[in-house]
Amino acid sequence: MSTSSHLLVMMRSGCVAVLVIGLSTPTWAFFAPHHSSQLGFGGKKARIDATAGPSPFEPEVRAWDEQKEKSQEMLFEDFQKMLETERGSMSSTQAKLIKKLAEVCNPVLTPQPQRRGFWKPYRNDEKQISDFFLEWLKYAPEPERPGFYDERWDYLANTKAGRKLTNEDEDFKKWFVRFLALRGEWINTKESAQVVPKWKNYTGSSEHPFNIQEFVAPDGGFQSFNQFFLRNFAKKNETAV
Repeated sequence: MSTSSHLLVMMRSGCVAVLVIGLSTPTWAFFAPHHSSQLGFGGKKARIDATAGPSPFEPEVRAWDEQKEKSQEMLFEDFQKMLETERGSMSSTQAKLIKKLAEVCNPVLTPQPQRRGFWKPYRNDEKQISDFFLEWLKYAPEPERPGFYDERWDYLANTKAGRKLTNEDEDFKKWFVRFLALRGEWINTKESAQVVPKWKNYTGSSEHPFNIQEFVAPDGGFQSFNQFFLRNFAKKNETAV
């Protein structure tokens, strides 16, 4: 891994996806949120040795500075531009978005009421989909709903029209990569650590128990959500969190 590589963590439906950015080919790793000692790269599993000291995946805390704010501003300006043509008419990207919203809100195509209920305000123009992405951008995953926005995006992305948007629309694909990269920057900030106390009090479920005492915090404590999530197991006789 190059020294310029960094991690983008995405929580998805009971597991975590980690994107290592900075390699010649971006690499994803997936692991269960309550069993973070085992990672999988390219279909192969690799175990982090809990006795080997600091994890090679421990992310650096980064500031959400004026440059990041400018990147956020440009990101959402480009999102709006993507939805219109130079003549002000609807773009093909916006047409796909409207169609996927219609699909996910159709009770025949989407029988799950919670999925329809979440997206109806967006279909009815009561909310803007850019607001959804803005909320997601700075969401600190909470214990009871860690993949809240990921899962709701999946509702939309897994419609027939949604797959066309995410798999075939080159403008949206490029924009979404930028969005995920910027979100990856945010979950490495101190602001993202605001949710860590909730995780410290979390005990998990009978199926996936969680005990914060099994892990050790970096010097100074967890300074970002990513530092918490990519935590190390405590060694024997070592002071845990």
